[in-house]
Amino acid sequence: PEDRPDPLWHWLVNDAPVVSGRHPLHFYHGDLGARCWTERDTASYYDPAFHAGYPKTPVFDSGCRPTEICQYLGLGPSNPAAYKLALAGICAAVPGLLIGTLRGMGQSPACACLAGAIGMWVWWSEPVRQRFEAGDVDLLLASLCVLLHLGWLIRFYHSPSPESWLMLTLTATVGWYAHPLMWLVGMPFAGGFYLCVALRRGPEWHLAWWVMATTAFAVNADWLSDWSRFWWLRLPLLNEASAQFSLWSFFTHDAAVLQVLWTSQPINGLVILCGLVGIVCLLLTRQGLAALLFGTALLLALIAVRCAQVWHPLKDLGPNRLLPLACLTAAAPSAVALTQVTRWLVPQRMLRRVGIAAGLLGLASAIGLGQLSETEYQTLSVHVRPLRLGLDQNQQQIVARLREQTTDAGRILWEDARFAETEPHWTPLLPQRTGRHFLGALDPDAGIEYAYARLMEGRLAGRPFLQWSESEWQRFCQRYNVAYVVAFHPDSLRRLRASASMREVGPLGQDGPRTLTLFAVRRSPRWFLRGQGIVKQLDWQRIALADVEPDQGEVVLSLHHLDGFRVSPSFVQIERDLDPYDPIPMIRLKLPRSVARLTLTWDNR
Repeated sequence: PEDRPDPLWHWLVNDAPVVSGRHPLHFYHGDLGARCWTERDTASYYDPAFHAGYPKTPVFDSGCRPTEICQYLGLGPSNPAAYKLALAGICAAVPGLLIGTLRGMGQSPACACLAGAIGMWVWWSEPVRQRFEAGDVDLLLASLCVLLHLGWLIRFYHSPSPESWLMLTLTATVGWYAHPLMWLVGMPFAGGFYLCVALRRGPEWHLAWWVMATTAFAVNADWLSDWSRFWWLRLPLLNEASAQFSLWSFFTHDAAVLQVLWTSQPINGLVILCGLVGIVCLLLTRQGLAALLFGTALLLALIAVRCAQVWHPLKDLGPNRLLPLACLTAAAPSAVALTQVTRWLVPQRMLRRVGIAAGLLGLASAIGLGQLSETEYQTLSVHVRPLRLGLDQNQQQIVARLREQTTDAGRILWEDARFAETEPHWTPLLPQRTGRHFLGALDPDAGIEYAYARLMEGRLAGRPFLQWSESEWQRFCQRYNVAYVVAFHPDSLRRLRASASMREVGPLGQDGPRTLTLFAVRRSPRWFLRGQGIVKQLDWQRIALADVEPDQGEVVLSLHHLDGFRVSPSFVQIERDLDPYDPIPMIRLKLPRSVARLTLTWDNR
């Protein structure tokens, strides 16, 4: 951008985090996950900085895994450069992965390079670019792994070799890590392929196949066990009415797949159509296995996009999240179509000259494209809008005022708001920059039960805030140790200003279109709902308490309970403190006498 004169490399390696979409959420979880992975050999942890304590597991925020592995392998924790370098590496690898896919299929180098060029054009088109800005890096990475896996599956079938076996094992391993749901959905597809070719191959081929599949799964088995163990954390995604699927609406719904493709980006509709022609070309040139694999993959992707338009459970996922898979899948057969049509139309003696001319034209086009403005790029259906890096002046002002006008004695109830997918959602970085604990501010779309107690656009814990009585509000503040409230919605501001227990501190700052106002609760904040003590440490590593005095043998903390806590000293028992209005209980400790130091650590093993 014009207001950033520093070179590109500077913005890749500096400490300015990516704040577009959910990238801050992924960076926050990836940073803590890498630290936990280093200390405890697991990326799952209990985080008391948000939601009065919640478990960060593979079920919640799968997009943080690329930065987890990147920081774990040596780039260091709390390093935004590691996250940015990982994103840049994925973008730079796109043409190479498409080229590798076509080479695995046995296509010519020219066809493979053409696929890489088409893949890059698709990658920077609106559907894929929007996913990248929104932070769906795991979905895009898994899509690329699927394509590379399919290409080398063809090579492994025709001419098994250590090279093809290693490539299949690597793509399956990375694919499971990036997005396990995509590979679980593809297992029937892989099983059908195996049954079709099983009788045509010897025992060595079958042994290699099963070793490949087992190895890829075994490498990911440790964290996949956490993924299956904590699946219950997700809120129900559908009910009986919304789960009903109408086959008639699938064919008659007015939002057709090709219409969505064309309106989202014309180039992607052309790539899809060219990909269908490429599948026909594969059949005509007796490459039936390639046509079967890529044709089925493209058909399933288009069906998924269509289902996301007409079926309520997949509407939450959205066709925009599934379009990149269809577009990237079509890039490989579309390159085959263009290459094959050129061979049919151009005489054999002129093919080399045509190839050289096309290469020079592509080089000249690349140089010319580098001189275009952003408006001209968008006219060509290529978006070059940069990711937003670093907190702006308003956000830095909000952080500074929170540090000056609040303390860490209680939580800050932060009013969440729905935001566009690519709009900066920077608030997950607040605990690292302020040292405070929050209710809300993590993810307004967090579909986990632990996000129950939050303020969302004038609704507190799912109810209109204006309907809360004063006694209910005071009880809520006591149970969740709310010391401050940051609000913007008119209903929330009206309710807070009418409460005798609240004091308006003043405006906090401007967060996009929202003007934030800070309120203080007129009460002494306490982390102990029953009993008393001193909180020495409260983070993802441990909960350390000192001078703990029980009340009739019990201590209740303003922290959500979760199975897996280990308490020291060992004679202390941990139980659930149930509440009829809260789906998640608090932590209750049973101890017969006072304790000078008490420590809780969470271990999901």
